[in-house]
Amino acid sequence: MRYSWTDEYVLNLPYARTLQLTEVILAKKSQAEKQKDIRAAMIAYLVNPPQEDMNFEQYLHHLGIGEKKVDESTFSDPTTREEAESIAANIKKLFEGEVK
Repeated sequence: MRYSWTDEYVLNLPYARTLQLTEVILAKKSQAEKQKDIRAAMIAYLVNPPQEDMNFEQYLHHLGIGEKKVDESTFSDPTTREEAESIAANIKKLFEGEVK
């Protein structure tokens, strides 16, 4: 038990907060499992290196546990403050039902 929260405290949390906590807990568990997999892969890589000439990062990608690289070309140019305010105003109008 990490935080020593009582059942009563947890059951009285709002549903949205419970979902947030669950998401954080699952992400941390997933991250811990991935770290274990990487440590095991390092041992396997050192004990029995792959036949092909590949470094450890390539080996991790080959196993499917490497870090995903972000393609920066998919990002658009930075939005100016005026453009952002205009977009926000249009979104607000949509919620208010003024624009269809």
